Amino acid sequence: MTAVCQRHWLQETELKHPYFPQEVEDELSQYSFNFTIDMNNPQKCNSSEEVFLLIIVTTSPENHRHRFEIRQTWGNVSHVSGANIRTVFAVGKPKNREAQVALEKENTIHHDIIQGDFVDSYRNLTLKTILCLKWAMQYCPQARYVMKADDDTFVSIFTLVKHLQELPSDTTDFVTGFVYDSRVPLRDPFFIPKWYVSWEEYPRDTYPKYPSGFGYVLSSDIIVKIYQAALDIRYFFLEDVYIGLCIEKLGISPVHHSGFWPEFVDIPSCRVNWLLASHWVKEPEVMLNHWAKQNTDCSLVSQDNIDDQAISGWTCFITPTHPTIKNKWSVPSMVTHCRRVRPDNCCTLAYARLTTHFLKGFWWRRVDFILASYGSKQTATYKHAMRLGRGWFQYAIGAALLLSVITAWFSLSQHIEHPKHKDLQHGLVLHGPKQQADRDRERLLSTSLGTNLVNPHPYTFLLNNPDRCKSGENVFLLIIVSTKHLNHRQRYEIRNTWGQDTNVTGVVIKVVFAVGLSDDVALQRALEHENKIHKDFIQENFIDSDRNRTLKTIMGLKWAAQYCPQVQYVMKANDNAFVNVFSLVKYLKDQVRVTKFVAGRVFNKTKPVRDLRFVDRWYVSKEEYAREIYPKYPGGFAYVMSNDTAKLLYRTSLSTKYLFLEDVYVGICLEKIGIVPVHHDGFLPWYVDVDSCNSEWLLASQWVREPGAMTDLWGSLLSDCDSQTYDHE
Repeated sequence: MTAVCQRHWLQETELKHPYFPQEVEDELSQYSFNFTIDMNNPQKCNSSEEVFLLIIVTTSPENHRHRFEIRQTWGNVSHVSGANIRTVFAVGKPKNREAQVALEKENTIHHDIIQGDFVDSYRNLTLKTILCLKWAMQYCPQARYVMKADDDTFVSIFTLVKHLQELPSDTTDFVTGFVYDSRVPLRDPFFIPKWYVSWEEYPRDTYPKYPSGFGYVLSSDIIVKIYQAALDIRYFFLEDVYIGLCIEKLGISPVHHSGFWPEFVDIPSCRVNWLLASHWVKEPEVMLNHWAKQNTDCSLVSQDNIDDQAISGWTCFITPTHPTIKNKWSVPSMVTHCRRVRPDNCCTLAYARLTTHFLKGFWWRRVDFILASYGSKQTATYKHAMRLGRGWFQYAIGAALLLSVITAWFSLSQHIEHPKHKDLQHGLVLHGPKQQADRDRERLLSTSLGTNLVNPHPYTFLLNNPDRCKSGENVFLLIIVSTKHLNHRQRYEIRNTWGQDTNVTGVVIKVVFAVGLSDDVALQRALEHENKIHKDFIQENFIDSDRNRTLKTIMGLKWAAQYCPQVQYVMKANDNAFVNVFSLVKYLKDQVRVTKFVAGRVFNKTKPVRDLRFVDRWYVSKEEYAREIYPKYPGGFAYVMSNDTAKLLYRTSLSTKYLFLEDVYVGICLEKIGIVPVHHDGFLPWYVDVDSCNSEWLLASQWVREPGAMTDLWGSLLSDCDSQTYDHE
């Protein structure tokens, strides 16, 4: 076995430290990748046929479902517009024999798996990418383009092929994808450990330009060049960064294309002309749904149905965007989103988006119209128009429009996703006796704070179910589940598993779902309909968004204080959390201290993300949070507190500067009132497979997102627990 392969075998079997042993560090600078290909299907790319695009999907041995859905969707396409396409799956060695046998059986059926002789692991992703390059060189050298994609990537195959066919026929040294520029290595091993990079592993301050690893395309001529360059470049486990190092050595700059999108994209119509590939398509059947939408018959409704005279009754909001990628194609733009609703407000008839780009005197508009039926969730038609203008007249109009957009944006920024915005939905707020009673209760709760309200919570309940916690009931535990409008399935599974009121004999548990307001009338109507059936929602009139999650938590604390003051404990949980209510109730009943108590997965001495290029949704500026370290805080996926603490937190939040990271914000409030959260190992911020009811150590886990997973975990938990009961006393 070669030195490089030995390095990675050692890392998986012996080494726990992220650094390599010194004897490996002292090896020669030239590396080789002489692992064998133990499972091979060279017939997938017959040398006698011309192949336009070879797609190699990097996968893990256990990801059978991902491969199944790819084979049923975009991976099943072999011809597009006269171009031949071939798809294979690249995998390493699983760590147990059973998984290997299953993989071999799968390959005997589909004949599309290639396997390298190295351990399949995250730290060996670069070896898997090298496997892709080697296979393309040896068994499909005639391919004009080669795409590397992850198995949670949706490839818009028709659009991708069309884009590649429009390139010049003599295109060489070509790399395209979602290009990152000047990203910095993660040097904190306690933040996201799997991305931690030591100075010994990578001594530079920034990474070179590199295409995001979820999906990128290479011209065939560059495959050999990258492989040869890799032989002289020290191994690095982040495979996309490693590709960036190789092409940097070759003097080639990757081409950024925004059609490669590194986040989840919900396919809205039968034709998504801008999308080439998107990431994080992990939940079962989502790939199939994407494929079905993309192949909807667009002739059902004539595009002529959309005309200028039909544009009436639209509501719009404008969003300026800024270049986040240092690339000549990344230009400032502004996006105007418009929505048209039927007169009876039953559903959204159409959606329009106007994007205006500005670059060196040029300006152009992209207008997308989508007619949609909310009930069937099928898009009827899609119309795309591109207008290009040049000259002083267009430039003047563009400049004036940009100025008006900036003015509108600063005006709207006081409303959208800001904790102190004025209410955008005044028309939906009823000012009757019930609302007056709500304000009276809140006034009583906040009386002692005087005028020191730096973070007022001036929102009114739009959906409320006070009967969920009747005043005469001896409620032991109130669980407030933070959810979003579209997460119907998560709520369904929670209601049928750990969210049932009668799970623990002799103990009253109540569950409510906390949600903000959607700017989509159809989604709001659907939520109201769901609430009529289950009567378990609480909703206030702030926009439901990631930046407003703290508002959602404050709303939950407020509801507990106003409508369930007799409860002993209050729990906040996300809708992708699994709660072992049996162990949780037992743990809470064993507590001697019942006041000023908070328990969860406590994080200590974590630091704010100050680099916008790293994980921008966690970025916190100095203005938002001036300190260098967060206080102790319970992980936001699930934590539990005594009733008095819930009331104290709500009151304290009104005088505490807002921060959008809701769990950190809870920690700030706890620190302010002198309460130290209690760490419990039973709160796990990742997915845990429950084997049986012997999982008493587990109180709550996270990332239970796949359909049926919550039900399966609950079934395992109840397998031998039918007789388990808990006393009141």
